[in-house]
Amino acid sequence: PGAGCVCVAAGGAAMALAAFPGGQTTDPQLRADIEALNAFDGDQLRDFIGACLGFLTSRAADELRDKLAGLGEAWGANGGALRAAARGSLVLLSAAARQRLSASQLEHDLATLGLATEGHAALVAAAWDAAAAPLSRRVLAGGIMAKRP
Repeated sequence: PGAGCVCVAAGGAAMALAAFPGGQTTDPQLRADIEALNAFDGDQLRDFIGACLGFLTSRAADELRDKLAGLGEAWGANGGALRAAARGSLVLLSAAARQRLSASQLEHDLATLGLATEGHAALVAAAWDAAAAPLSRRVLAGGIMAKRP
């Protein structure tokens, strides 16, 4: 794929997460999970992405489940929808970490995947940039794999 675009393995086949020339397509479920982030306001997105990035560095699944449950309760949001959005976010963020994407590359991929609310892709990219050092250490220490929260 093109420079700066994330690919993940799904079901044994590499799937492009952003649109590329040459006909490669996006996983529709991942696109739906990322598009769901448009419903969040800026503070909600910051808290949500913070929980996802925290999981990728700590691997504390119970902590992520508790944070998602707390966020859902505080926001009056459906827990299943939050878990689905977390799954898509974790898939994307873990693949981006493995490929060592920059914040600007991730921001572009998020926009391509449908994160269209003004400022949302930049907010995620800024959180990504702030978490770059711990994520790099985690990748070097044994890799990152997204698991279902």
